[in-house]
Amino acid sequence: MLSYWCEMSCVRKNVSPSHELSASTYVILVGWAHLIIYVCHSFSTDPDTNAHLIRRQCRQIAESRLVPLAPQLFLPQFLDEDTERELALGICFELIGLADEVWVYGEATDGMRLEIAEAERLGIPVVRKEAT
Repeated sequence: MLSYWCEMSCVRKNVSPSHELSASTYVILVGWAHLIIYVCHSFSTDPDTNAHLIRRQCRQIAESRLVPLAPQLFLPQFLDEDTERELALGICFELIGLADEVWVYGEATDGMRLEIAEAERLGIPVVRKEAT
């Protein structure tokens, strides 16, 4: 289904015709800037407040016609960060690899520093943003 949808709705960017289809290799032609923004923000220090702030930041990113990627909002739905932190970080590292940029909000926690280091290792731009 993804293959058909991408062939019908998207244009490949920087891939050869034999390249395997993946969502990150396409640019969707619906008036979006086509950048995936990984939201790097503290979470476990105050989950309720931070989730509210992250939702607001994601809204601003989406209103800018960019695609927000905030694992802090969905990983707690099925993982317990206290007991499954390594698994959560592994998933976050994989998601960082899908992003075009990593936007860092606020003072970096230990987990955020690991995410920033992973982005830098992958050559993904890290952008410091004002916490709102």
